[in-house]
Formats: sequence, C-alpha cells, structure tokens
Amino acid sequence: MGRLPKILGVVGAVIVLAAAAAYGIAPMFENRFIYYPDTAYVALPEQYGLVAEDVWLDTEDGGRVHGWYVAPQGPPTAYVLFSHGNAGNISGRLPAAAELVSRGMAVLLYDYRGYGKSPGTPDEQGLYRDGEAALAHLVQRAGDPGKVVLYGRSLGGGVSWELASRHPELAGIVSDCTFTSVPDMASRLIPIPLVGALIRTKMANRDKVSKVTLPKLLFHGTADELIPFAMGEELAAAAAEPVEFVPLEGAGHNDTTAVDPQLYFGTFERFVGAITDK
Repeated sequence: MGRLPKILGVVGAVIVLAAAAAYGIAPMFENRFIYYPDTAYVALPEQYGLVAEDVWLDTEDGGRVHGWYVAPQGPPTAYVLFSHGNAGNISGRLPAAAELVSRGMAVLLYDYRGYGKSPGTPDEQGLYRDGEAALAHLVQRAGDPGKVVLYGRSLGGGVSWELASRHPELAGIVSDCTFTSVPDMASRLIPIPLVGALIRTKMANRDKVSKVTLPKLLFHGTADELIPFAMGEELAAAAAEPVEFVPLEGAGHNDTTAVDPQLYFGTFERFVGAITDK
C-alpha cells in the first residue's frame, strides 16, 4: 500500500470516529472495547474453603450490585474492597481473596453492573456508583473507615483510585497493573491519531494519584503484555507520598499474584498491617 492510501485510511478512520462521537454512537463501541463481562461463574467460594455471604446492594442511581463477603474465623485485621478487572466476574478472583482471608483479612468481592449477577450495562460513572455502594457496605461492617483498604486490579484500579480520591478517611489503597488512563490505553492499542481525544471514558488515574493522600501500594508486572510496565512506573512517579512501588519480575498482566506469591501477598499483608494498626 502506498503512502497516500495509508494517510487517507487514517484520516477516514478519524472522521468515522469523530462522526460516531458526534452522533452519540461512540459510547456503545467504547463499552465493547473496554468491558468484557461474564455472567457465568468459573468457581464458587466453597471450592477455596471460603464461607461466603451473598450481598445485594442498592446504588444511588437505582442499580443493584451483587457481591460475596468472605471473612476469617476470628476478628478481621482489615477489610478489603476488591474491585476486579474488565473481564469475567468475582468468581475468577476467589484465589486471591482466599489468600487474603488466610492472612486475617475480610474481603468484599463485588460485581459491577453487567457482570456476574449484577444487572445493567457497565460504564465509567456506573462503575464508580457500584464501587461507592460496595464501599459504604464494607465501612458499615468494619465500623471504622480506618480499617478499610481499597484493592483494585487493572480496570478495578480505576475504580479504586476514584474512590480513594473521594474518601481520605480510608486506611489506604493497593493498585495492581493499573493504567494511566483509558485514553492512553486506547492510543496504545489503536494507533490512530487523535483516537485518545475521542474516548469519553477517562479513568484518569495519573491525574488522581497526585491528589490522593492515602498510603499507596502499587504492583506491576515487568512483562505485562497488556498494560505496559512503564505505565505502572508513571503512576508511582506521579503519586503523592506515601507510596510504595513493587515491580513483579517476569509477571504478565494476569499472573501478578502467581509468579511470586510470597512477595506479593507478604508485601500486601505488611502494608495493610502498617496502615490499619492504629
């Protein structure tokens, strides 16, 4: 293909995206690009030795959120709100939840609208509302927001950073393999000029981390094939103190907890213990 056809192709793609945005079609395509919900469970809590309580929560816009609350046998040392990634549902996050429970923490896993049993269609503001409903419930259980820790993986990091920016009363935040912003990711995955400017979903994590005063722990795999390790470094560099950044050598996007479980969960436990032992 010659240079001129290539240029015309790029210009044409930008025009199509711009037209889609102008006529309100873009959000539909955006959502299909960003969210990959699944309603089928791949596992159940009892398969991991967990006793789960089904939780149903109402959101401020009339939605309903489903989740599982799992806790250790004794009093929890901390309460962790687990915001998962953009694919699957809470059932795929049970191994990580089980490890946290074994270390004395209670965990609330919840599904965004459109995921698992939660009805609706996901979008940025909707996910924030779902997170707010789940957080309010967990704070009520904890009896003290200073015992509640936000934990977000990938897309869930975007939800967690938004909640952290709104709730300085919480204990802290753990972010794993999270991106700088959705437009940054779109520009990387779709190398068309101006595509980032046409994306309405922002999740502008890089802008938020500098304003969040909570203690922060950031993980990122050095071999992440989806969200570049450099984005994790960029978030850590932009974050306000106190912040700890832990590179996970050789870890990709979906195996950050598996490559070196002792490093991952040992660091997680140490961090949570330090910020909740007040």
